[in-house]
Amino acid sequence: MKKDVFWFNQDKWNDSIPTIIITEKYRMSEYERSEYFNQNSESKIIPMGTFHYIQWEYPHEIADILISLSK
Repeated sequence: MKKDVFWFNQDKWNDSIPTIIITEKYRMSEYERSEYFNQNSESKIIPMGTFHYIQWEYPHEIADILISLSK
């Protein structure tokens, strides 16, 4: 897998656009290296739950996060 071009891709979101990633705690370091996270000071990775379908575990908390982002 290490020789796969996908894993060497350096494309990232533009730093002028903050990104918010909601994921399981154990995947935080993975997303810190991903193309979805950038160096914008407002970008964040929010650890939540232990289940792949976080939206089923924490629907209200996720809704609150999304509502606060829209203000």
